[in-house]
Amino acid sequence: MSSDIPVIDKEDEPPELPKGVRCAIILPTYRWNSRVRSLLGVLLGIANEEVVVLVSDNSENKEKRDYLKKIRSINPNIFCVAQKTNIGGTENVFFLWSWARNIDYIAQAGDDDFFSQEYFLEAYSYLTNDSNASAAETGTALLDLGNHQFQAISQPSITGSTPLHRIQKWRNVLRITMYNMSRQKAIAPAISYLKDCPLLSTTLAEIIIELSRLCFGNFISLRSSGFYAHYPSTLGNEENYYRLFCQGRNIDPAIIYFFRLFTVIHSYLFLTGTYSPIENRNERLICGETVFKYLYFEFFVNFITARTKEPVLMEFLIKHHHLIEKLQYFTSVEFVRNISFSKEFLDFYFELLKALDYEGHTYQMMSNFVAKVLDAP
Repeated sequence: MSSDIPVIDKEDEPPELPKGVRCAIILPTYRWNSRVRSLLGVLLGIANEEVVVLVSDNSENKEKRDYLKKIRSINPNIFCVAQKTNIGGTENVFFLWSWARNIDYIAQAGDDDFFSQEYFLEAYSYLTNDSNASAAETGTALLDLGNHQFQAISQPSITGSTPLHRIQKWRNVLRITMYNMSRQKAIAPAISYLKDCPLLSTTLAEIIIELSRLCFGNFISLRSSGFYAHYPSTLGNEENYYRLFCQGRNIDPAIIYFFRLFTVIHSYLFLTGTYSPIENRNERLICGETVFKYLYFEFFVNFITARTKEPVLMEFLIKHHHLIEKLQYFTSVEFVRNISFSKEFLDFYFELLKALDYEGHTYQMMSNFVAKVLDAP
């Protein structure tokens, strides 16, 4: 078997995977440093004929490509491609999700993180023996907020007999949702939604994936010696966050203050619209309202009301002063107390997006996308 690393264009098909593969750990990567080399060493010990590692290198770095070639010569169950040109972090993740779409179980790793071999392998083993579980975490999830002090953020198990039972127990807490082992079918609706959605954010991806999994089954958290250490590169760095999701778009920097609002809205749309994993329409609407009411206050209102005097947001609101009164209304105690998703609220979302999008391209694409989502029976 050749250990060459194919250099591919964005539209090229990746190498075909062996038929016996049941699980894939995907690694979108751009960085090239000692931590990445250490991480590849861990993956070298994980990959086997049943559990493969899929690497998409976005760095255009020949030294890194040669290193990956050596890794693959040692363990051919690590499959690697190099993107001919940098396609961006988001597109690189979508590329890997597509490559692994026919594999039963999938987990994602970050190239700035570190984990033990047991973390993914034991979760995979558990899922193969529990048909009621859609995702599992075995071990401890650790978060470093930049102060070199880990805090444990393992999410507790979420179980129930229906999507609503499970979603009612869900809480938006610090966690590493996208890095848990999942059943492919449980995240497929979320991947489709995120791939088609014209404007993304990290929190949107995390929450949509988690809600999708809860629609299919339980999330199980088990104690183990394994661990996953997460070092979020965008946390607290608004410039990086803006660059990651708005690169090449003529969008006002103030959008970073509204990503949370957009996440709340799209969580509702995902659960209730054409992409929803829930078959029964009434159950879709109840689940959507449950998540919307919870997230709106806890996730958005508390956040935005504490930041109204920050310069970037103030400048945007002064420029679009007609939005000040509406923002005050939609964050008022009276509105929040009786909150329910409505056309009035959706109109406010589009009015905000139109003001943020200087050229109108993202606004128009989002209008078309939401119309498609709302066209549900």
